[in-house]
Amino acid sequence: MSRVSLRDRIKASVISRRWNEICLSPSRIQLHWHQGLVNVANCDRYEHFCPMYRDAFVNNVNRFLASFRGNHVRYFHLRFCLTSSSKDDIDEWIRFAIRMGVKVMGVVLYCQTGTGSALRTLDDDDSELSFEDDQYVMGAELFDTAQCNLKCLQLCGCNLRPDFAKYVSALKSLSLCLSFLAQYDLQTMLSGLPRLVDLLFDTCTLPQELSLSCLPSLKKFRIKYCRGVEQIYLSNVNLVFLSILGKRAIKGNLVGAPNLKTFCCSATSLTMPSLFKRIPEEAPMLETFCVSYCGKSDDCVPNCLKVFNGVTRLEWYFLERSRLGIAKMIRNTKNLEEHNLVPVNYKPEHLTFVALRGFDGASGQIDFVLYLLEHAVMLKQLAIVSAKSWGEGAQQDFLSKIQGLREDVEVTVR
Repeated sequence: MSRVSLRDRIKASVISRRWNEICLSPSRIQLHWHQGLVNVANCDRYEHFCPMYRDAFVNNVNRFLASFRGNHVRYFHLRFCLTSSSKDDIDEWIRFAIRMGVKVMGVVLYCQTGTGSALRTLDDDDSELSFEDDQYVMGAELFDTAQCNLKCLQLCGCNLRPDFAKYVSALKSLSLCLSFLAQYDLQTMLSGLPRLVDLLFDTCTLPQELSLSCLPSLKKFRIKYCRGVEQIYLSNVNLVFLSILGKRAIKGNLVGAPNLKTFCCSATSLTMPSLFKRIPEEAPMLETFCVSYCGKSDDCVPNCLKVFNGVTRLEWYFLERSRLGIAKMIRNTKNLEEHNLVPVNYKPEHLTFVALRGFDGASGQIDFVLYLLEHAVMLKQLAIVSAKSWGEGAQQDFLSKIQGLREDVEVTVR
């Protein structure tokens, strides 16, 4: 080493230190029951075995972390059905991950056979929510360290304290699932996350009004089947992706997101006409529009569906009792101008691909196919997914009826 220059020795030292960090310390830690931390081989798959093995899981995790010899962890994920009775242990595990410089952390404290089964009823107004007090609550004191490098946080089946954002101002992605947040002032709570880019509320209880103006960097916001929220206020210039899905209509104006590129929402037979009327005015930059129809009426498509030229992808998902059941009816179309199921006003010139699902050979469906083949001059492929009630003989009659109408269109029935 005496013949090696000081500069080369410094380089060798840096390389050696980085090599040790990579090789001697696993960058990912996943603490799941199915990874051998508990032996549940003799349990029934539908049995809620977590309470019986909770102590064993906690003890095994504590022993594993006590014997951990690494010096950094980038990814930390915990998954087991735990409650507030294990709070001290969970707190210590999170502190361990923070000390190790974790950047991506997930804490999932539910299972499908246990609390998860009950928590999934959050979207039901008549459900009884008696397990809120038993949930683990994550406090801000866990992140009170200069070493906190957390960038992405996923929480499921647990709650947050209002001051949790105090020490995680650098957080860029936050996902909250099965959390009770209705009693919080979320605008004040989220104001401590100025760098947040991605926010998800999945099956949570939320306050009636939700404002996102406190998140100037937000680019992606999603609400999935949450309870309580009725109005959303947007004032986010950087927002490009917005998804609001659920069984109830949530009011909101998209003018506050002028650069919105993708919008996904739920609609009913009452809200769908007004929805398509105002979207072109409120979101002029929109490129992808996805609609999930949640009604029970077959008459779910408005008479006049006007869409501006900027939309290149329009997806419709028809759920529940919709007889026609069209999914992804219009995909990857260019310069879509107008869509209307009434043949007199329908303009399908730009359609290249159409998929019809749940096709049962009804006269209205057949007339619609004939109209497409006659007027959709750029149509290249027509895919029909038949319903179980559509017999083979009826399929052959249908194919013979459309045979020869358009030789340049590939028609497939499956």
